[in-house]
Amino acid sequence: METNRFGAWSSPLSADSVARQAVRLGMVRLGLGGIVWSESRPEEGGRTAICHKPFGSHASDLIPVPFSARCRINTYGGGEFLVQGGDVIFTNDADQSLYRVRAGWEPQRLAGEEGVSLGDCCCDEVHGRLFCIAEQEVTSGWPIACLMRVDLDDGQMREVARGRDFYTTPRVSPDGVHLAWLAWDLPYMPWEAAELWVADIDRKGDLVDPRRIAGGRIIGSKGYGVFQPEWSTSGDLFFVWDKTGWGNLYCWREGEACRPLCEAQAEYGQPQWMLGMSSFAVLDGERLAVRPFRRGVESLAVLDLTTSKEKTIETTFQSFNSLGAEGNSIVAIVGGAATTSCIALFDAEVASYDIIHDPIGDAGGATFLPEEFQKPQFISFPTTDNAEAYGLYYEPRHLAASPPPISSSLSGSPPLIVSCHGGPTAMANRALNLKVQFWTSRGFAWLDVDYRGSFGYGRAYREALNGHWGEVDVQDAMAGARFLADSGKVEPSELFITGGSAGGYTVLSALVACDLFRAGAVYYGIGDLERLQAMTHKFEAGYVSTLAGTVWQNGGEITPTGEDILRSKSPRYYADKISAPVIFFQGCDDTIVPPEQSRYMVDTLSSRNIPVACMMFEGEGHGFRGATAIRQALAGHYAFYTRVLGVLGAQHLQSLNIVNEEAL
Repeated sequence: METNRFGAWSSPLSADSVARQAVRLGMVRLGLGGIVWSESRPEEGGRTAICHKPFGSHASDLIPVPFSARCRINTYGGGEFLVQGGDVIFTNDADQSLYRVRAGWEPQRLAGEEGVSLGDCCCDEVHGRLFCIAEQEVTSGWPIACLMRVDLDDGQMREVARGRDFYTTPRVSPDGVHLAWLAWDLPYMPWEAAELWVADIDRKGDLVDPRRIAGGRIIGSKGYGVFQPEWSTSGDLFFVWDKTGWGNLYCWREGEACRPLCEAQAEYGQPQWMLGMSSFAVLDGERLAVRPFRRGVESLAVLDLTTSKEKTIETTFQSFNSLGAEGNSIVAIVGGAATTSCIALFDAEVASYDIIHDPIGDAGGATFLPEEFQKPQFISFPTTDNAEAYGLYYEPRHLAASPPPISSSLSGSPPLIVSCHGGPTAMANRALNLKVQFWTSRGFAWLDVDYRGSFGYGRAYREALNGHWGEVDVQDAMAGARFLADSGKVEPSELFITGGSAGGYTVLSALVACDLFRAGAVYYGIGDLERLQAMTHKFEAGYVSTLAGTVWQNGGEITPTGEDILRSKSPRYYADKISAPVIFFQGCDDTIVPPEQSRYMVDTLSSRNIPVACMMFEGEGHGFRGATAIRQALAGHYAFYTRVLGVLGAQHLQSLNIVNEEAL
């Protein structure tokens, strides 16, 4: 049994093994006599493969190299494939066109135009056509979105709707008579203002008599978001609507008003960051497979539409995504405290399940035993304004290591890393995260904070961040750290903070606001809100206004008053208040948070003699996809933090190039 100070335990989980096992599952659907899914593979440079596993047989790739199934609509993409009959139709990353493939065939181009991205398809089986989302590049200004119709025989394309800033989730009724879709406009995000529309489809395939069914918002008024319309075979249209302040399920039928299927303080939807997301699935006219989120806990259940009662399917999983269904079968991407994201098939009738695909286990790459993984504890803690915040807390764990005795000269409590998720309208990952285990197996405690603004706790909790970004999220991160320190679970003098994207902004804002944290790590984070507003992509062009509390101007222009507000909330202009060391990780091809954001902060901090390091990765965008970047970033992050703690020698700091290291 090894005895060493917290933070310096040897671990079997290396940065290289984490990188090699960081396969990212995208979508999963039932079809082709089995299961079809997409997965991004770091060892292939982040290429997204489409895989098929027939029932009772082995899995195989449907698309060969160099094809990669990735849609780039709204920058974040999603909705990269559709199972249609005996084919899979997918968006190819290189040209953003639609291709058709079936087992044993080479992909064949179906439809596309230069400068147009296609994705999020649905099929009108009755008339042999697709409906999809199209995003067209323009010479100046933001891309133009529209609904597109595609003929399956000859690939001919025709616009059927345009005029809104965003369209998503087209869905054709089984009889081919109606098309449902979501639409919304700037400055709002879909969870703030998405509208559900339904139109009739005429003989030519054009849309007739479009009418708004639910959702929507007028600037300055209260709004409600809609998520994921889905048809049943009987012609009912199901969807999630947060009309009551919670994302509950509703049903619409031609000639009738929308009616709630259940009314609960639970979230049945998700924030629609990407196309093709699904958090419920239609089993038949009387049942839905649902994934409710209640006070920090996700579950999988079958909702009986005649009684409005849920029957929970007992599992060991804590996260359920990309739900699909057919007959009594439910498929989902799942994860648990000791299970990384994998694909499971559930039987709704007998409430049993089987693991269909485990990217790590199937590849023989597991380096940990299940009993070695540290399970999170869901905690709540008091924060400012008499509010309550939430988080997932992980204690250090390693079966071959033990903490030093309290009486020794080594620290008696572990260092803590406070992790701030991105979004900020997101939530902490409930599935096993090997990056977290990398830290806990070395003797660090870890806290994933669901700060105010996070999804999953109702609209009021989510909207508490509006106008207070960089304030209440920071207060909650600090409150969580102090709560654990005051309880004696972690060492008060060894608190660290990390985050990516919007979470990186929270990290920098926290380092400006207090001296609680020994050091910070920022992954593709935001340091200058003013420049972010001026340079951001279309999907989030109004998001900064909502979060920072500025007045939206058409086209994203910033008023003088808005400039003052954005500057007052930008860590770049208050870097003189940062005294803690900081390391930055940044993709050179990031179009969401451009590399300049990291460079500004590095230059400013280094000029003030603050220890700072920066690792830039060529070919990487917002969120690292390649194994090299994942490995080097994690190893560099660990080397930086342990250098601050003084527990490792200089040989572990290769390639970090810490500026002003002598100030550590």
